[in-house]
Amino acid sequence: MEGRELGFKFLTGAGVGGFLAFLFVIAFFPISISPWFSVTVLIAGSVAGGAVFILIKKNFVSSSISYLSGLGTSFAIVLTSLLGVDRVTTLAFAFMAVSLVPLYVFKPVSLLDAVLVVVDYPGGMITVLGLAGASGMLTLEAGFMIPFIALIGAFSALTIAVVLYLLHVKVSNIKPNLKP
Repeated sequence: MEGRELGFKFLTGAGVGGFLAFLFVIAFFPISISPWFSVTVLIAGSVAGGAVFILIKKNFVSSSISYLSGLGTSFAIVLTSLLGVDRVTTLAFAFMAVSLVPLYVFKPVSLLDAVLVVVDYPGGMITVLGLAGASGMLTLEAGFMIPFIALIGAFSALTIAVVLYLLHVKVSNIKPNLKP
């Protein structure tokens, strides 16, 4: 197995693990818990998810790119809000649109890969949201926009990935008509 495939698998698992850890923290811990404890659980979930996904026999491409896209989008939103740039809301949508472009290049290799995009995109955004929030770098605008963009971006990424996968399956199953 190549290192690239292992990296894709680990990133996919990190997104799924981070998202599940986020749901675990929300469901089972009180709101008064330390932010650093929440981030620790989030990172532990990401690492555990990555380790588990390395063992899976399937390949993942689109979902791992989606995780990185979520990380980048969230980081860009936090950075622009920290710099005091006006119109962070408008820029957040622009960042999301740009972050979805790599999904056209790194097409899904299976339907599972395409479906996991919906978990990995917000998984990446939640990771940066937790780190920025715990370190005190989160502004009110960024704290509002990141979950909103995570939701919209997740379903946009899911639509792109599933449509590209179905188009690939449909085109590859077309038999040429060679009769005169």
